[in-house]
Amino acid sequence: MIPPEKIVLFEGLLSNPPNFEGLGRFLTEIWPKIIEKHPETRLRVAGHGLQAEQREKWRKIPQVELLGFVSDLVAEYNQSRAVIVPIYTGSGTNIKVLEAMQMGRPCVITNFAAKGFETLLQDGKNILIAQNDAEFAQKLQKLLENHDISAQIAKKDIQTQLKSIPFDAILSKFL
Repeated sequence: MIPPEKIVLFEGLLSNPPNFEGLGRFLTEIWPKIIEKHPETRLRVAGHGLQAEQREKWRKIPQVELLGFVSDLVAEYNQSRAVIVPIYTGSGTNIKVLEAMQMGRPCVITNFAAKGFETLLQDGKNILIAQNDAEFAQKLQKLLENHDISAQIAKKDIQTQLKSIPFDAILSKFL
């Protein structure tokens, strides 16, 4: 079994173009930089809807585990060191950002994924917001290399969420 400090999690419906395209960009532009410095790290991708052709292509990428549908998503969060939200397009609320915060996992997101949460999210305090692919890689590497920073951001995630937003009310609108 891989230790949690070596696991990065992505969760999302992969038939949704923003999720599929964002993860695809992460896998080609960012993930190679991560495994170059941290070859033991694994990316676990939870979510169904990935086309068979793409699944076969992504299975060939080193250190990527395509899980498909996951019945116990809480366990996946608990096993991970960090969560990524590489979303660059789309509309609506990025519920996966709030979900990662609720699960107490530090999260690296794109500046696009932060839209709508500007008053809640504080880069470097309760989340890591990347302005570009190079910064995304740097911030994820920072979480992988420094447990104290990772734990501090995760703790601030929960504190921010508990103080600032009616998470149950928001989540109930999506379930």
